[in-house]
Amino acid sequence: MNTTVYNIRHLARVVLECATPIAVGSGLKDILTDAKVIVDANGLPYIPGTSIAGVFNRGVHGVEDPLMWGFQEGDKGCGSRIFFTDAKLVDADGKAIDGLRNSLSDFASNYLALPVRQHVRINEKGTAEKGGKFDNEIVPAGSRFVFEIEIIGNDAEDNQTTLNALRIFTYSPSFRLGSNTRSGLGELKVVCWKERVIDLADESQREDYIQKSSSLVDERFWENAIVRSQENQAQPDWVSYELTLTPDDLFSFGSGFGDEDVDDTPLYERHVDWTNGTGKFTSKRVVIPASSVKGAIAHRVAFHYNRLKGVFADKIQCLGEAIDDYNVAVTTLFGKQGIVEKGKMSRGSIIISDCLMDIKPDEHKILNHVSIDPFTGGAIDGALYNEKVVFTNERISLRVYVEKKALADADVANALEQTLNDVCTGMLPLGGAVNRGHGVFSGTCRKLN
Repeated sequence: MNTTVYNIRHLARVVLECATPIAVGSGLKDILTDAKVIVDANGLPYIPGTSIAGVFNRGVHGVEDPLMWGFQEGDKGCGSRIFFTDAKLVDADGKAIDGLRNSLSDFASNYLALPVRQHVRINEKGTAEKGGKFDNEIVPAGSRFVFEIEIIGNDAEDNQTTLNALRIFTYSPSFRLGSNTRSGLGELKVVCWKERVIDLADESQREDYIQKSSSLVDERFWENAIVRSQENQAQPDWVSYELTLTPDDLFSFGSGFGDEDVDDTPLYERHVDWTNGTGKFTSKRVVIPASSVKGAIAHRVAFHYNRLKGVFADKIQCLGEAIDDYNVAVTTLFGKQGIVEKGKMSRGSIIISDCLMDIKPDEHKILNHVSIDPFTGGAIDGALYNEKVVFTNERISLRVYVEKKALADADVANALEQTLNDVCTGMLPLGGAVNRGHGVFSGTCRKLN
């Protein structure tokens, strides 16, 4: 058996911040949620190295060496020359929480009980689909994780090219981790990227490499590292649309829960703020979940595509033939579940991110409702309730990313752009209680590239 000696080591230490909540699932559920986040021995969320490696493997372009990621073909194969550690949670002081702890800081203790995000799939009739109600745990926006990358080889230039490709990918809109990445979760941004190159043929460098700790807490190895600044790379494979919206009146993206004042509240979540380099949890902010925006857009895209193709109600046997997995625009942009062709599932080509809003106390309004019995003129039993809605003129910026290949069909592109225009002209309201006038927005839609 031949043994290949790799003397060159390219290493990187990466600190990521969650621009939106992230949910890396454990595959488990409990009495509180249908999908729990994976946690380490301390009970804190983390991102397994296998998840990170999988995302980089599928998303990175420009790595020419087919042996870099390794392969297996029958009894032949080789291991990958790229290694990823688990991504560990960063504490309020900016240090990684790696290894078993006897106690946790007040900041880290907030992660022992994670918020739960509610979901419901709405059908073409505006009601919940059977089996479409579920929820999942999330890690709050602003949370930071740190991990390390190591590339081994004998060609320093080849190693550096690969590491550059990995770094460039982290600035792509498609770099997201965890579940529901096409529904607003998992968006990440690079806080710090440090690099070092080690030649094991050099005795001093070899000793430095040997003394490097496997713990992410120990940062001595990185004291003289090169710090790479953020690179605003062009994204040739993506088209982005920016929607700048202002609410015309009231809107509410419901949490599904009440509080001490009302029966139904908007969705609130806290996030982590790193002002002055120290992490702290903020007060609750109003959330516009991308999953709600995506659902409304998907239904309207189906309408516009059918209109452009001349598919009207008198030309189909049932409504199901023109929507969801039977509508080309919907499957192209939003993926399909494999109902039409068993096993032919695909994920969507459109990405929308959650939006957080700072709302003042006086920008909430409580609405009281009652359903009147037409025969007695009195309130129907159980039909008296109230809700809290948002009333503000704060502008909202929504960014929509679409893979260019999904827009190759002119009718698909036209259906999407007309749908986005409907949102900006108030023709497509967003959120809950839209049949009562809520969720109307006005604004502009700008195609950036």
